[in-house]
Amino acid sequence: MSHAAPGSHKPSITSLVYSHDEFATQYAALTAIQSPRQEIIEDMFHFVKVALTNFFKKHRAVPQRIIFYRDGVSEGEFQSVAEQEVEAVKGKDISCRYEFISFHLTSRRHQSIPGRKTAEWSPN
Repeated sequence: MSHAAPGSHKPSITSLVYSHDEFATQYAALTAIQSPRQEIIEDMFHFVKVALTNFFKKHRAVPQRIIFYRDGVSEGEFQSVAEQEVEAVKGKDISCRYEFISFHLTSRRHQSIPGRKTAEWSPN
């Protein structure tokens, strides 16, 4: 997600980068423009459908897992992004074919200082 400078009415740019091989070493990207300053990716369902179609054309099989990492989300928008984008990803055409879809949101401005423990980690 990329927005024009504050106060500008230029459209925002959205994208989805996806791996299309079994080792997650080959990637492709999809890009679109949308309404200015909007944080929800309007074309998420379309992006996912194109990515899955391309994967299927290449392998004649569907991916075993779908894992999303969505960054650039402010804490105040976590709930709306989770509700709208996750629902788009888990749309009826997609979720019926996949048992494992994982969606991870990351905050827009996270601060990490090398050597400073900021959170507990668990392998579970």
